[in-house]
Amino acid sequence: MKKLKTLLLSAVIGATVAILNQVIAGPVALIDLPDKVHEAVTVKSSMGLVGDIERTVEGDETNYEVGFKEGEVERRLTFSSEGKVTWTQVFEADLPAAVRQILNAEFKDVKPVGFYRVTEDEEPYYDLEIPAGSSTNSLSVAENGRWWSLEIEVADVPAPVRATIERELGLGNYDSISKTKEDGKIFYEAEGTRGAHLDIAPDGKVISREDEVTLEQVTPAARKTISARFNATQITSITRHSENNDVTFEVEANQNGKTINLTVGHGGRIRPQSAQ
Repeated sequence: MKKLKTLLLSAVIGATVAILNQVIAGPVALIDLPDKVHEAVTVKSSMGLVGDIERTVEGDETNYEVGFKEGEVERRLTFSSEGKVTWTQVFEADLPAAVRQILNAEFKDVKPVGFYRVTEDEEPYYDLEIPAGSSTNSLSVAENGRWWSLEIEVADVPAPVRATIERELGLGNYDSISKTKEDGKIFYEAEGTRGAHLDIAPDGKVISREDEVTLEQVTPAARKTISARFNATQITSITRHSENNDVTFEVEANQNGKTINLTVGHGGRIRPQSAQ
């Protein structure tokens, strides 16, 4: 399963700009939106009158959360800086049958308080907000019901899994932990504070690991292959993926205005499925 990306849905409304964990959020006027975003919001105006707009900046990524109101019904949509809709607020009645089936079978006692359809990845999914004491966790379910992933607290993680997280990432060095079910199998996902991602079996065995790395951290053979395809300024990210003693490097680069993805084995061979 591809890593689930987390998008901060800001609840800040007002004239104050809030800074939290290097995330900057604040209101913005419709007239001040970038052209692509303004055009995309206008296209969606059939959903109702445009209300408040919140701009969120995290690193080099900017998103715009827009409220649309028609009568007593209000929906919120999140747009990327390119004008693509990445999150759409929906209602429980809008959930596909496959998602409803998982809720009824796996989460009978869960009462979601918010529903969103997420389309920022290749595979759309639904994100459901779940009350958890004084905070809110999320349950993510694939649109076709193929997998689900529930945010959990470290206290709810099995001891072997917790020990693995602390060994691999360091005590407290994680942003989130999720319990995930895919193809009938349960495993746990941990996001590290420094970009690491772990998939862990219930017995504590590491299934796979991903780390953001630099070109200098790539094996010499793989570095030679990557350098032959791209110069350093074209490379936007390199992710080291380890699974079943197999190490690959997933490269994303921008070449002539086009985004190119390439997977290179630790021995320097380009994996056929990623060759460009």
